Formats: sequence, structure tokens, C-alpha cells
Amino acid sequence: MADTELAARIKSALAAVEIPGGGSLAGYGGLSDIIVPSNAVAFAIAVAPGMEAAFGPAREAAQKVAEGVAEGRKVMVSLTSD
Repeated sequence: MADTELAARIKSALAAVEIPGGGSLAGYGGLSDIIVPSNAVAFAIAVAPGMEAAFGPAREAAQKVAEGVAEGRKVMVSLTSD
């Protein structure tokens, strides 16, 4: 499977992850591009300062969802704020 296809499948799967305030992670503006180097998948979730704890469960859910689609690759999901 092409890396861009895997990234698209992961983004589609992230639609099942709810974020604070409603909506899904797949449509969240703070979701970075999904990068798929050779044996890994990485993306970040940027949140407003002070929202890190509120987004913790969404980050954990995103990790699990991505691992289910990542075809055995290591998944790295970071939560960032300015």
C-alpha cells in the first residue's frame, strides 16, 4: 500500500475519535499531516494552551485507532500547544 493511501486510511479512521467540544479528530484544524515513513506513522494534535488534559483521551483514542490501521508500523501521536 502506498504511504499516501495509508495516511488517508488513518485520517478516515480518526473520524471515530471525538474531541472536546464536539466533532471528530479527522476534521479538527489542529490535526497535522499524517506522515508515513518506512515502519512508522506520526502525527500531532495541536491544542490551545491549557487544553492538553482535555485532549488527553482523544490523543489516546487516536493512538489506538491509528495502530489498528497502521499495518504493524510504530505509531507516534503527539499532543502540542503553543
